[in-house]
Amino acid sequence: MNNVNNIIRHIKQNKKSILIILGAFAGIVLIVQVLNGFTKESLENSSKNVKNTINNTNTSSVYQPNKTILSNTTIKESTAKENTEIIEQFIDYCNNGEVEKAYDLLTDECKENLYNNVNSFNNNYCKKIFTDKKEYNIQSWITYSDIYTYKVRFTENLLATGNNNSNSLEDYITIVKNNDELKLNINSYVARVNINKERTSHNITINIKYKDIYIDKEVYGVNATNNSENEIMLDSLNTLNGIQLIGENNTKYQALTNELSKYDVTVPIKNTKLIKIKVSKGYNNNRMVKKIIFSDIILDTGKYMLDKNNEVNKTTINVEL
Repeated sequence: MNNVNNIIRHIKQNKKSILIILGAFAGIVLIVQVLNGFTKESLENSSKNVKNTINNTNTSSVYQPNKTILSNTTIKESTAKENTEIIEQFIDYCNNGEVEKAYDLLTDECKENLYNNVNSFNNNYCKKIFTDKKEYNIQSWITYSDIYTYKVRFTENLLATGNNNSNSLEDYITIVKNNDELKLNINSYVARVNINKERTSHNITINIKYKDIYIDKEVYGVNATNNSENEIMLDSLNTLNGIQLIGENNTKYQALTNELSKYDVTVPIKNTKLIKIKVSKGYNNNRMVKKIIFSDIILDTGKYMLDKNNEVNKTTINVEL
C-alpha cells in the first residue's frame, strides 16, 4: 500500500514533467504516421510513373518551342503550337511505321532534293533513325519570315528497350507554309528561295533560278543557256576560285567546284543546262549572297583542248542577286 501511495505522490509531484514527456511521445507517433503516409503515396506515384513511361514510347519534351536559339526571336504561341504538332505528327508516323503518311508531310522541294520516292525516304531516313520507337525533344532553333526551323533530338526509351546505351541522333526540321498548308523539310534542308536573276554576255545567258538552303550550305540552281556557235564550259575546273559568291562587306565564298565534273559544266550549242553550284555557308539570313561571279568561262571547248592558256577564249559574267 505504501508503494502505491508513493507512486501516486510521485506522479502528483512530477505531473508537469510527465505530461510533457507524454505529449512529446504522442507528437513523435503522429509524425511517424504522417511520414509513413507520404512515403506510401510517393512510392505509389513513382510506380505509376514508371508504368506510364514503359507503356508510352513516344514520350516527347518541348524545351522552348516559341523562343529561337540562334535568331533570338519569339514565335507566337499559336504558331509554335501548330509547328510542334505537325513535327510530332511526323515523328509519330515514323515511329509507327506509317511511312507513306510521313512522306506526304514533306514539301515537293524536299522530295526533289533528298527523297524522290517513298522507298528512298524509308531506306535513307526512317530506317536510319527509327530503328525502334524514339523519344524526342524539340527546340526552336532559327526563324526568318515564315520559315521556322527546329532542332530535334531523338533518343531511345531506356526503360522500354532495356538498353543502357544513351546514343542520340539530331535533325533539323523546318516548317514552311504552302497554300495555307504546313509542310516539312527534314534532314537539315531548310527551304527553297526563288531568285530568277540573269545576265547575258557573248551569247551566253546565266540565270540564277533559285537557291536551296541547308543548315550548313547553299545550293544554287543555275540555268546556263548557250546561244553561241560553240560548245562552252561554265568553268574550266582548273582553279578553286572560278566561281565565287560575294556577300555583304565583300565577304567571299568559294563554290565547291571540286564536286563538279566536266560534263556538269559543259553546255552544248543552242542548249540550256541546269547546273547546281554548292557553297559551304551556315544558315543565316543576315549574311546574304549579293553576287555570283563566273570568272573562268570557256567560250569554245574545242579551242580550249588545243590551248588551255588562251585568255581570249575565256570570259567573265557577273550576276547580281
